[in-house]
Amino acid sequence: MIDLIETAKREIVKNEGTESRDETWHNVAQELYDIRMVLKKYTAMEKELKDKLVTLSNDQSTFNSVYFYERSERMGTLDYAKIVKDYNVETEKYRKEVVVSWKLSKL
Repeated sequence: MIDLIETAKREIVKNEGTESRDETWHNVAQELYDIRMVLKKYTAMEKELKDKLVTLSNDQSTFNSVYFYERSERMGTLDYAKIVKDYNVETEKYRKEVVVSWKLSKL
């Protein structure tokens, strides 16, 4: 079953992109992928440690002789979808240029 899924993924990729046999391209992609995996791991660890420090700080700014963990508040973000709905705003006239993004996936 996994082989079937992998084959299907590869077919989709073939239809959407250009295959590169360049070793430099492969090496750069591998390095970027590895770094993304490390960042993902450390991002999860960072969240866990932040949450733990908030708990240990009793949800208030706290310091010791070396560190200061400061609590701050800001206004919440605007719910643009609700504004559009409530005031029947035509969003297309406010749309900016197309944004290009890239995503690296491992096949």
